Amino acid sequence: MPRLLMVEDNPSDRTLVRFYLRQHARLVWEIEHAGAIADAKIKLHAVPAPDLLLLDLGLPDSHGVGTLQTLFGIAQLPIVVMTGAREAATTCTQTGVGFIAKDSMVDNPAAFVVLLETTYQNYHALQGMIYGRPSAAEGNPTHDR
Repeated sequence: MPRLLMVEDNPSDRTLVRFYLRQHARLVWEIEHAGAIADAKIKLHAVPAPDLLLLDLGLPDSHGVGTLQTLFGIAQLPIVVMTGAREAATTCTQTGVGFIAKDSMVDNPAAFVVLLETTYQNYHALQGMIYGRPSAAEGNPTHDR
């Protein structure tokens, strides 16, 4: 079961993401959340480690592209940025990070879920090709920790 670390301080947005994954996901996700960069840094080193990072750029202890820059060097996993700051799209594209504007996520939740799952699957398939690691398999129903 793939593990998603959702770095989001807004409870309503966290609830929406969980709902969208339950409604539209083909994969079954274990979801952990962090409400700030400091908490995310700790959870990135958890065992087992997360498989995908979903990152909001507006957090209590970090704002804007600096939020991505802070975690980009630490996170050895794929990242999808979910934010209201559309100007971050260029930076995300240049660094190979997935991006979705929050209003687009609300307008098309199925596309948001496809972005998450495709990012996860492509990254882990590539890891398997390079390092001979098995690709991720589907698991049990989505649940939160």
